[in-house]
Amino acid sequence: MDLHPTASWEIANRIGQGEPWFRVKTVQGEINARSAIDLVEMKEGKARFKLRPLTGKTHQLRLHMSGLGFGILHDRYYPELQPQSEVNFDTPLQLLAQMVRFKDPLTGKTREHVSERKLLW
Repeated sequence: MDLHPTASWEIANRIGQGEPWFRVKTVQGEINARSAIDLVEMKEGKARFKLRPLTGKTHQLRLHMSGLGFGILHDRYYPELQPQSEVNFDTPLQLLAQMVRFKDPLTGKTREHVSERKLLW
């Protein structure tokens, strides 16, 4: 797939239970999952994206990226379930929450948490 340097996507679909039980899949029905995805950069056959989940379904970003044809580096569940093996801490899933912002349901205040961690690439 040729990517324009400013490629972006708005994904809206319904996520339901998949097989085996810990995976999810896109199903028919009312939308319950939304993500905004922007291409940040490409180099050496890889691409980096900014992912903004607008809802919070389990494995939502992994499924949405896989659905676009961009599996997340070292993802053992999507697009294809990999055989069970020992966890290799040298090849962690390359999905990082750099910032989380939400409205506190008790106080109504906006809360924001920022991580200083970086992806391997």
